[in-house]
Amino acid sequence: MLQRTFRGILGGVLIPFIAFTSLAQGISFEILHGTGRSEVDKGLYMPGMFRQEEKDGEISILRLDKELMISLNPAQKTYTEMTFTQLKSKIKEGRSKMTDAMKKRMEGMPAEQRKMLEQRMGAVSGQRDEVKTEVVQTGEQKAIDGYRCTGYTFKRNGKVVESIWATKDVPNYASLRKDFQRIASLFTSIGAGRNTFASMEMVDGFPIESSGTGTYEKITKIRPGSFPASSFEVPPGYTREKSELEGEVE
Repeated sequence: MLQRTFRGILGGVLIPFIAFTSLAQGISFEILHGTGRSEVDKGLYMPGMFRQEEKDGEISILRLDKELMISLNPAQKTYTEMTFTQLKSKIKEGRSKMTDAMKKRMEGMPAEQRKMLEQRMGAVSGQRDEVKTEVVQTGEQKAIDGYRCTGYTFKRNGKVVESIWATKDVPNYASLRKDFQRIASLFTSIGAGRNTFASMEMVDGFPIESSGTGTYEKITKIRPGSFPASSFEVPPGYTREKSELEGEVE
């Protein structure tokens, strides 16, 4: 979630400051979620790189710098990986196959059933009725874990579906936001634009707490730090497997 380091050229006076800056490029954090607020995931961030370890031990890695998605299974020492280009291609291919299958099912169907399937085909291909999304700043302010936060509501077709508290005070916020915007762009390009990342583009701050119908998520225990590249790579000794998405469309 953060940007590249830079080197000073002004000599020994600035060297300690520059060294400190480079050590604080990333952040570690925890994600508290679930209606019972009892599930906790752990995360790491460095510029262009995200890592999230779920409660069950599964690890997801997103490499924006390499346009690569990796999933690790530490218990079995296996992993899957897919480039952004492959992901887009697989989703497009899967939608095409599903559309062809629906067309075959429609042959000889009564008009009413055919209409229902045509609507489903539109949803699969991304040709849905336009949904109006809107983020409204409520004007409310409060402190969450010491961070100054502003309240927002996220609406779909005029209905409030999520409440968001956002802050600009998290470490390395500017770079973090840029990387989230890159993720939003990725999801939008594969036809999943109406997601949490996309909504973040309309929030002037980093969403530190959000809640909706039966959902809750809070980013907590945020700490600046520097983490080795190996934290965002496949560990030695892991065996590659085919991902579920690859299995579905091949």
